[in-house]
Amino acid sequence: MRNSRRIRWSAGAVLLAGALTLSACSGSSQSSGTSSSKPVNGGSVTFATSFPQTWILPIWNVGTGIANADTLQSWLPLYWFGDSGKAQVNYKLSVGKPPVYSNGGKTVTISLNPEYKWSNGTPVTTRDIQFYINVLTASDKAYPQNWIGYSASGFPFNVTSIRYESATQFSITFNKAYNHYWLLYNELSQIYPFPTYAWDKTSQASPPGSYDMTPAGALKVINFLNSRSKDLAAWNTDPLWQAVDGPYKLKSYAPANGVQVFVRNRKYTGVDPGHIDSYTLQPFTSAQSEISTLLAGNSITYGYLPLTDLQVASRLKGEGYTIAPWPLFGFAQLPLNLTNPQVGPIFQQLYIRQAMQRLINQSVLVKQAFHGYAVPTYGPVPTAVPNPFEDSYEQHNVACDPKTGANCKWQMIDTGQGWVYSAPQFAPTGESLFLTGAGSNAYSYSDPKADALINASLTDNGLGSIQAYENYLAQQLPTLWLPWQVNQVSVISDKLHGALPQDPYQQMYPQFWWLSS
Repeated sequence: MRNSRRIRWSAGAVLLAGALTLSACSGSSQSSGTSSSKPVNGGSVTFATSFPQTWILPIWNVGTGIANADTLQSWLPLYWFGDSGKAQVNYKLSVGKPPVYSNGGKTVTISLNPEYKWSNGTPVTTRDIQFYINVLTASDKAYPQNWIGYSASGFPFNVTSIRYESATQFSITFNKAYNHYWLLYNELSQIYPFPTYAWDKTSQASPPGSYDMTPAGALKVINFLNSRSKDLAAWNTDPLWQAVDGPYKLKSYAPANGVQVFVRNRKYTGVDPGHIDSYTLQPFTSAQSEISTLLAGNSITYGYLPLTDLQVASRLKGEGYTIAPWPLFGFAQLPLNLTNPQVGPIFQQLYIRQAMQRLINQSVLVKQAFHGYAVPTYGPVPTAVPNPFEDSYEQHNVACDPKTGANCKWQMIDTGQGWVYSAPQFAPTGESLFLTGAGSNAYSYSDPKADALINASLTDNGLGSIQAYENYLAQQLPTLWLPWQVNQVSVISDKLHGALPQDPYQQMYPQFWWLSS
C-alpha cells in the first residue's frame, strides 16, 4: 500500500511492508489553472512536501521505499506518462518516438527524438540506453527484487536480443508477443537513458569508460552509483548529479532538513525550456506546521491541506490561494486474508465477500468521511482520472504462507491506503497484485480463471482482455473495494500558473510553471 501523500512511493514495496508491520485485526503539458496570460520568465517557487527525499539515482531502490520526487525533471525517461491530467502516455515529453512493432509483435523498434542533449552538450543516444539496460540487468541479477520494477519474468529477463542500430534507433526482441499497451506502459516504461559520459564509472577516482559492457563491470558501476546516491551529504558537490538532460537540475541539498533547490538547466534542449528560475522542495515535520506556514504568509507557493483541516480552506482562499484536489491513478481496498486459519475459509466464499462489499456504503463515505474528496471504487482499474483502460462496468456498484503459518494471523487490514499505478509501471493490470503467488498478493488470492485472464491481458493485443480481467475481478472481489480519496488537497498560490490539471501519476511539471506579480 502507499501513503496518500505527494512523495512517490513504490506501490508494491510499501504494500508488502504494510502487510508485515500491521498487527492482526478483526474488524503534459499542463494548462494554466488561473490565467491564460502569456508566460513570463523568472522567479522561484516553494513546493511543500511531507518528508525529505533520500534517493536521487533514477533506478528506484526498494530499500529506500521512494525515489526522489524530482528525478524526472533531471533525467527524462524513454517514455513519459501523464498528459494534461490524463493517465496516458505523453509522446510530446518523451525521449522516444512511438514504438513500431514487427516480427509478429515480438520485436519493437524505437527511434529517439534527436533534439535531446546532455548538459555537456552531447546528444542523448542509444549508447545511453544500452548503458542503462546493462547496469539494470546487472543489478537485477545480483540483487533480485532490489529494483522497484523487478519481475523475474519481465523486463529485462523476457528480452531475447537487443540491437543498437544507430545513434538514434534500437530494437528489442522479446521472448513472445505481448499486448502493446502492457509492453509500453509496464515494460518500455522502465527504460531511461543514462549519461554514459559521466556515470560509466566504478569509483570516484576512475575516469568514465565502458565498464558496463561486461556483466562484472556493469555490477561495479551500479554499486558505485548506488553508493553515491546514498551519500546525501555529497549531493551538493558530486558532479554525477549535474549530468542531466531534463529542464531542471539540483543546485543544493541540506541533509539536516532535506530542503532541495533546483535551478533551470540552461543546456536543456527539449520541449519548453522552463520559465521559473528555480524551485525549492520544502519538507515539513507535520501537516500542522505546514498549515501554519501557509496561514502565516506567502512563503509556500504550492502546499497541501489534509482532509481533517478543510475548515481553513476559505481562509486560505482569502490569502490568495486556489484549493485543488489531486486525484491519483489508483484504488483503495480492504484486504482480506484468505488463508487465515480461522476466518480464511469464510472469506473464501464469494457470497460472503459480496455481502461484505454491499455493507460498505461508499457514497456515504465519500460524502461524510472524505468531504467529497474521493470517488467510489468498484474494481481494480481506477476511475478517478481519465484513462484508456476503464469501461462502464466499473463505473457503478508479503503474503501468508499456508504451509508454515507464517504471517497468517491477520484477518483484515484497513489502513486508509491503497494501490497507485505509477512509475515505473503504469498499466492497471493484475500480474503484480492478483496473480497466484504474485509478490504483492498479500491476500493469498488464487483463482485459475483470474490467472488466465491476467495472463491473457499481457499477451492479447488491444484493451479487450484487460477489460475482461477488470470486470471479472470487480465481480469476484479478491479484496473489498473502498472509496479512493484524493492524494491531497493542493493549496496553490494564485500567482502560480500552469500547475493545473495535476498529474494522475503524481509527477511534477515545473517547466510549465510561471509566476505573475
